[in-house]
Amino acid sequence: MVEAAPCAGDRGPARLRRRRGALHLTVTGVRLAVPGPVAERLRVQATAADGRLTLEPAGTVRVLLPLPAGPGPAHAREVSPSPHV
Repeated sequence: MVEAAPCAGDRGPARLRRRRGALHLTVTGVRLAVPGPVAERLRVQATAADGRLTLEPAGTVRVLLPLPAGPGPAHAREVSPSPHV
């Protein structure tokens, strides 16, 4: 799912954060991911994982995915677009 929005052709950063049993994924600057087949692919993937998807017209994709219970550090990490996209 992380690669789907940047694969739409935009180059926005991704932010991953794990908190309270959920993974929060935010990808910004991806206006091409909000409409059409990329958005549908993200919806299907989020639904399959019992997650939530929010698509903002300005080109922000937000995904919330539940995680199994267990220990794990809460952290955030910026991920640059892959040069292989």
